[in-house]
Amino acid sequence: MANVRDALWASGQDESVEVNQRALIDKVLARYSGEFTVFRELLQNSDDASAKAAEIRFETQPHLSQDKTAPQDDTLLLKDSSDKLPDLKTSVVHQWTFKNDGMPFRDQDWTRLKKIAEGNPDEEKIGAFGVGFYSLFSVTEEPFVTSGGQWMGFHWKDKKDQLFARRGSIPSTESAGPDPWTTFTMPLREPGPPPHPFDFIRFLTSSITFMAHLTEVSVFFDGKRLARIRKERGVPRLLGLRKGLKAETPKRLMRVTRVTVTPLSIKAEVMQWVYSYGSPRKRHLPAVVQDTRKAVSSGFFSTLFSTFGGTPQRQPSLMPEAQVQQLKEQNDEAENGKLHGVIESSVVLAVFSAAVDVVLDERMKREILRATKKSAPQKMEYQLIYTGKDEYDASKKEDEHAAGSIFQGLRADIEGDRNIRIWNEELLGVGGYLARTAYEQEMDDISTLWSTSQDNLEIKTHLRSRALHALQFFTFHASTPAPQVATVLEEAFFSCVPEATMFSALIGAEQSSSFPIISTTGIRSASAVRLPNAIFAEFLKQLPVLPEDVIAGASAMVGSLRGRGMIKEITFEDVLQELRARPLSEASFDSNAHRGLWLTDQTE
Repeated sequence: MANVRDALWASGQDESVEVNQRALIDKVLARYSGEFTVFRELLQNSDDASAKAAEIRFETQPHLSQDKTAPQDDTLLLKDSSDKLPDLKTSVVHQWTFKNDGMPFRDQDWTRLKKIAEGNPDEEKIGAFGVGFYSLFSVTEEPFVTSGGQWMGFHWKDKKDQLFARRGSIPSTESAGPDPWTTFTMPLREPGPPPHPFDFIRFLTSSITFMAHLTEVSVFFDGKRLARIRKERGVPRLLGLRKGLKAETPKRLMRVTRVTVTPLSIKAEVMQWVYSYGSPRKRHLPAVVQDTRKAVSSGFFSTLFSTFGGTPQRQPSLMPEAQVQQLKEQNDEAENGKLHGVIESSVVLAVFSAAVDVVLDERMKREILRATKKSAPQKMEYQLIYTGKDEYDASKKEDEHAAGSIFQGLRADIEGDRNIRIWNEELLGVGGYLARTAYEQEMDDISTLWSTSQDNLEIKTHLRSRALHALQFFTFHASTPAPQVATVLEEAFFSCVPEATMFSALIGAEQSSSFPIISTTGIRSASAVRLPNAIFAEFLKQLPVLPEDVIAGASAMVGSLRGRGMIKEITFEDVLQELRARPLSEASFDSNAHRGLWLTDQTE
């Protein structure tokens, strides 16, 4: 049969396979659809190019038609309160522009830009599937790129389904030096309003946090700077690997070798204009501040975690209509002036970083290369952001509700290619280990402060609220788009402890259920802490009990601990142990005798 096939093959002729490139790009992008996808990819590409700064510009047709040769000072435009600001919800934007000051394109970069889904072969770079640049085609038909004195434009030949690229050099002028920016220009396929300003700035604030090189992002609308976000890293502190936690992932493909924690300060300058739109998820508007030019330490970042306050209600007017209209115009003019103001805000985060060694067999290496178009890294870094209680309160003074999940929106494919699924599950295993490390480090710090508090009630109350904050922070909520992500992370968080053995039990080693948690007596292992019981509250003074406010404030985490059998109800053995340890007072004796709680030590 093989000989017959070979004979037929020899007699045949080759024909090219035609690919509908438009349909191919659409299908590739459909898998990576999501809010702000274009900007997420361009930000990551900028970071891969070691860019320090990036600019995002939204421009209307009237602005594009203006003479751009006249010198402009974008910062001055922020202070000019005479211009009437447009409505960002209805203004029609015709072009997006993204710029970064990273390394200019090399010949290999221009060549790779023309190849769909080839990806960056550098294993140290994030981009893997080659869809970063092609995400631009979700909003534009003809993207245009300039970098290092060269340009490349894309167009659909004869307006059909085959994509072509044209490349050339930018004429140099004696008066102007080389352009330091790499620029992606996107004339929109369908002009429309810009992304919702408040949510978009919040997205950028979150994105810049994890960038290795990018430290500043600015957003402009028709030349007016809406926001500038900057970050500054502190000095990293080595934590080492915690005893009692397994640094190896379940399938032993990855192993954490080092953990550090680094303070990260993020500062934002945001026009009041942006604040006036709030978030579409919460329709309320913030109250007008008295002086928008004044530095505010909590305004912007507090809204990253909380909802806005209620909108003041307008009372019926009994004035003549003409006077009402005059006052309205004066009020509108005053409000427009305030919208030009800039609110400065800041937040300090803790970045936990894990250095990870990767060990794959040859088959797995080949499959990763096939699926991602790049070799799997031998070493990598995994980062987790933690906002401590004090820092959280400083950035969220107007809302004291529970913290949100740090894992919401984590992107991972655990349903697709089998090898990519295994890889990502192992990555989530590292994430669970790092989250557990961060949590236990916080418990260690609280335990140290508790032991030196000298029974100061105010200090202990603060420490208990700090521990509650950590429990809330490391509660794993349902994730999107893949709900399994949170499940895998939570399992890794709780299971990164050695399995208990008969030998470990004989020598008194802590079992796998060991989990540090706040109690009425400070930080204790969850196995030694009990759920409160009003019946025994009168005389169990030494037994570590879970505080009522912790049960109420961290109900999801407490429920998970109970479901895993890691925290239990008070038992009679607990009562007997405390009775052996101290005499029962007359008041406690009478109280519990009245309840009929006569206990007899059967061992005597």
